[in-house]
Amino acid sequence: MKIKIIIACILTSNLIHPSQETALVPAKKQAAETCTHLDSYIPIAGVQQIIWGYLNNWEEAQGLSGHKAYVWSIAFSPTSRFLASGSRDRTIKIWELNQGKFELLQTLSGHEGWVKSVAYSPNSKYLASGSADKSIKIWELNQGKFELLQTLSGHEGWVKSVAYSPNSKYLASGSDDKTIKIWEFKQGKFELFQTLSGHEDWVHSVAFSPDSRYLASGSADNTIKIWELKQNKFALLQTLAGHEDYVYSVTFSPNSHYLASGSWDKTIKIWELKQNKFELMQTLSGHKLVVQSVAFSPDSKYLASGSGDKTIKIWELKQGKLELLQTLLGHKDDVWSVSFSPAGNYLASGSGDNTIKIWNNQALELILDIQKIVGPIIQMANLKASNKSVIL
Repeated sequence: MKIKIIIACILTSNLIHPSQETALVPAKKQAAETCTHLDSYIPIAGVQQIIWGYLNNWEEAQGLSGHKAYVWSIAFSPTSRFLASGSRDRTIKIWELNQGKFELLQTLSGHEGWVKSVAYSPNSKYLASGSADKSIKIWELNQGKFELLQTLSGHEGWVKSVAYSPNSKYLASGSDDKTIKIWEFKQGKFELFQTLSGHEDWVHSVAFSPDSRYLASGSADNTIKIWELKQNKFALLQTLAGHEDYVYSVTFSPNSHYLASGSWDKTIKIWELKQNKFELMQTLSGHKLVVQSVAFSPDSKYLASGSGDKTIKIWELKQGKLELLQTLLGHKDDVWSVSFSPAGNYLASGSGDNTIKIWNNQALELILDIQKIVGPIIQMANLKASNKSVIL
């Protein structure tokens, strides 16, 4: 009943003025009358508040099985069509979204060690995978299937993390050899561009800022280093200290304001960008064991964290601070990776229980569905200023 009321409220928001109700077919008119207690019509902002108030929670929508060992890393393609998963079983699986469900499309083999990290290029055409075999493989999407394009060698230790720059020019790789390598994309192939040294221990995670200006690296030396692209080279800008154990995951918010770091000290730190420097804004506590993955939602309003305590926590940004919104239960082992879909309505988690779980947000699902439904009604509302008659 709550969902019906919400949909009715949307239909009687200022998309449709009460004077236009006679133009509605009987079913829509009946839905509109459901909200008469709201006094005429409500603004769009009010509709969204009602939706979030009732349905802003995440629920398990699907479980994906197929890997024979830990799922270390997961990543959505920017088009939302694919989900990639890298595993201790040395394979990468490609899952395709079909009518609201993810189905196994392909299994990629070739690595001789655990697949520790996967990342899609901004155009979704390429997939990079980093492995314990010290290599990076580049897979190209060709006629709906991924094929091996290139193998990058050069690291002297496990490749723990790979990340594409949003401008598609660079690929960064972090390794147990304590270095970060920057690979440049030229004429359809990657070439080594630069090697960054400075960390005193393994590099667990790398991430580019949305404008490709900054690169963050998280290390077992308990620090985060910020590298800035200046005069066509990456140079060390800042070292962030504060964590008391390994920094296992770093990620930038899509709005470029924040950097989040997850650590084996069981905390998440939020760093805010101010005048070309990052400052500690907040420390989030709540996980009972190590934090192994952090990811921002596309609107930068939410942060997900995956932990060795087998849970995922969803943190919501309110008045400049993150607050715990929800704890997701269901995995039977460590949560190694979390990733939001580009639309923000799905959250995927990879675990040591060999599975991937897909979680969806009811509010976002409803909003996306209603956007499809009320498209013609929005057009009708736009015509009311010109006093044209509208027939649905």
